[in-house]
Amino acid sequence: MELRHIRYALAVAEDRHFSRAASRLHVSQSALSAQIRDLEKELGVELFNRNSRNVGLTAAGEVFVARSREVLGAVSRLVSDVSARSNEQVRLTVGTITSAGRVDVGRALADLTRRHPAINITARPYGSEVVIEGVRSGAIDVGIVGLAAGRLPKSFAAAPLWSEPTAAFVAPDHPFAQASSIRLEDLRDHTLVDFASGSEGPCPNRPSLRRITGPSGKNT
Repeated sequence: MELRHIRYALAVAEDRHFSRAASRLHVSQSALSAQIRDLEKELGVELFNRNSRNVGLTAAGEVFVARSREVLGAVSRLVSDVSARSNEQVRLTVGTITSAGRVDVGRALADLTRRHPAINITARPYGSEVVIEGVRSGAIDVGIVGLAAGRLPKSFAAAPLWSEPTAAFVAPDHPFAQASSIRLEDLRDHTLVDFASGSEGPCPNRPSLRRITGPSGKNT
């Protein structure tokens, strides 16, 4: 049995006439009659009393029509509920550092919105530490952070977006000015200037630097 059979039977019951019901359904009378016969054969009962002037419902037909209206009403509500859900906006809060290396976060989020119009994205600029805490608490759905390798909490699922070297900026007359590279350990006992903790662009290697420089390291 298909919904088509139910609709055909209801049309005949409402019009009390096969020809008028067929015209309303935009099918031929012979096709409608065949569908009703197939339905009655499947149910094992006659739904209609047929005569030359009009069509009436049998006792079984009365039950079938009443239940069929309930079925079609439920189907209609189902379609409406699913359709309404498909049009709902999905809210996504993204916490991101603004200095996101080679990744154009704004453009990436705009592309995501174009491809998925149902997603309503709110982007908030934070420091990596704030973003991590926001994801942990549930205030932020997705975070984009700058961290040294292995520094993300193990309970987080993450995918690398970019990598870049860490640079130390020094005065022209500083001993490191002519060096092609230095080790983090070389910064011991030097005063460091970094973003404040929780600001929008913290140094990814800050924890390692703090272990090396100790209390002599300074923030601004």
